[in-house]
Amino acid sequence: MPNFSSILRAVAVGCCAVALTSCGDDAGDDTAVDDTAVDDTADTAEQTDAAGTAEVVIDDFAFVSADLTVDVGTEVTWRNDQGVPHTVTGDNDEFDSAELAEGASFTQVFDEVGTFAYHCDIHPDMTGVVNVQG
Repeated sequence: MPNFSSILRAVAVGCCAVALTSCGDDAGDDTAVDDTAVDDTADTAEQTDAAGTAEVVIDDFAFVSADLTVDVGTEVTWRNDQGVPHTVTGDNDEFDSAELAEGASFTQVFDEVGTFAYHCDIHPDMTGVVNVQG
């Protein structure tokens, strides 16, 4: 079942897509508009872009998207959008961000196939997983 943040983000993306396709001048500009729909409501999100990067936002005492699937070599960045500090710490100490203040970020490159569970040391109920595929 999608959480409120996922639904809100999907609605915002849809509104932005409508607004962007409505923009433009009447001068006959034939610029192509990519109006591909984004489905951000799935519990398991595959969010790797063409450059091999992905982002997880920390907000409302949660990692969004908490269950991320990426390819080997992907650079994952966690960004703290909340007004309290958090960490991103591998359950097996594979990586550790130290404390991230609001607006701070931490990046980890995943160079091998596997499942990498992580948590916030300050708020242990905050958990996530990065699934790395070959």
